[in-house]
Amino acid sequence: MKAKQNHRNNKGAFNSPLYLGANCSSVIHRYFFQSSGARSHPVITDSRYYPAGDEHHFNPLELIHIRLPSKTDAIQLVMGIISTSWDLSPPITRNSILHSLLIPLHLKQVSSMAFRNQVSSFIQSLPDNLWEIHPRNQLAWLRYFKDLKPDTSFLSWLIGHFNPNTMVFRFEDSEVTPTYEEMCAIMGHHPVQDETPALPPGPRCDLAEIAALCPVYRPGGIDPNQGLPLEPFLNRGSMDVNPSWGRACCFLLLNMYALLNVYAMKNRQPGIGDFRLLTVVRDMQVYRRTVFMMIIGETMCWVRDIALHVTNFNIHHRGCPMLLQAWALDKLRMIPSVLASSIPTYGPANFWPCSRGQFDFGDNPVIRWTCPWWRIRLATAGSVNLSYVLYASLDRSMAYFPDRIHRQYGVVQRIPRAHNFESGSMTPNLLTNLADRWRNQNTWYMGQGVMQDTVTPEYIDWFHS
Repeated sequence: MKAKQNHRNNKGAFNSPLYLGANCSSVIHRYFFQSSGARSHPVITDSRYYPAGDEHHFNPLELIHIRLPSKTDAIQLVMGIISTSWDLSPPITRNSILHSLLIPLHLKQVSSMAFRNQVSSFIQSLPDNLWEIHPRNQLAWLRYFKDLKPDTSFLSWLIGHFNPNTMVFRFEDSEVTPTYEEMCAIMGHHPVQDETPALPPGPRCDLAEIAALCPVYRPGGIDPNQGLPLEPFLNRGSMDVNPSWGRACCFLLLNMYALLNVYAMKNRQPGIGDFRLLTVVRDMQVYRRTVFMMIIGETMCWVRDIALHVTNFNIHHRGCPMLLQAWALDKLRMIPSVLASSIPTYGPANFWPCSRGQFDFGDNPVIRWTCPWWRIRLATAGSVNLSYVLYASLDRSMAYFPDRIHRQYGVVQRIPRAHNFESGSMTPNLLTNLADRWRNQNTWYMGQGVMQDTVTPEYIDWFHS
């Protein structure tokens, strides 16, 4: 019995925890990721583990706890460490260790949820007077929508009705699409004629100039292929004294909720921000430009990419699906109408509790052509000297065509012109046009035409043909 016990102990000796110096991470990385054959994933079990984004420096010889897969692997690993020259400077961050190790997916998900909960708690901790400070006031709607869970089945059904060539959701007897003013109304913003949108940097941007805008110290500068860890921005954004803290807060919230970044979508790395949003936040704060166009642009880019099968619905969301869901729930009459007496004071805070139920949606929803609580007076019918509305995401141009959705403008619906929209990249010329000409966009007063929800007989024949 004792012999069997010793045999089991010896057999498991190299499966027991082995403590190694932190500078061996490169050796571990070479062994586990460059050796041939399948390897078991090393599991970090040290209780001193810090989540991604921690910039705490520590002694290179501080020990980390790694569980090795087998006796043979352990011997080869230790021999590699012995034969490796040790360089004890400069100091190593915990990030450099963690990025060199393969962290299991379930640990990443736990870390992601923990960080998201921290951000959610931070949002709840901000008093009303801080939400009124520019540019944070542009994101005050997040207080109510951040906990509105995207209904996957509803959004999948909705996107299934989207036509990426005409940029409309097509139902049995009508077409609708989110307009700029409608999406702004969901966010509690009412555009003015001369507002200018915040825009991303051009394709040939100066990284050094963008890095200078970063309110968090980055000793290694900005790597456009890696993005920016968001945890330091949460730490800075929690302070409200210095204007840079406000920039950190806006950068954090844009990445987390409003403009979910491309890096997280491609690499599935939670808690990583898009450096291009540093210029967007600068435009919001210094030049008092508005970010609402880009939020809509990113959201509709996500819808279009799914409809074209460029990306998968289950991949990290881009833009703000919560806003699209909020728009569709009201537009398609998924929730009851607002009482006339409540319209003057109704807003996102009231919508949030109304939209948390289960909804029975079918193939022929009833469309609410105007939502009174949105309080829309003007609607954009053309921009950049074009007869359609051109707007931007972080890296692509988007558009919608008012003549396809005249009923959303309170105008009689006639046969629209033929459209075949092709999204293009954000060129310097396009950025210049949007910045210079958006404030002169063509607008219509809502209801200046004939009664809403009126169509010509020719349109009915055209639609059903």
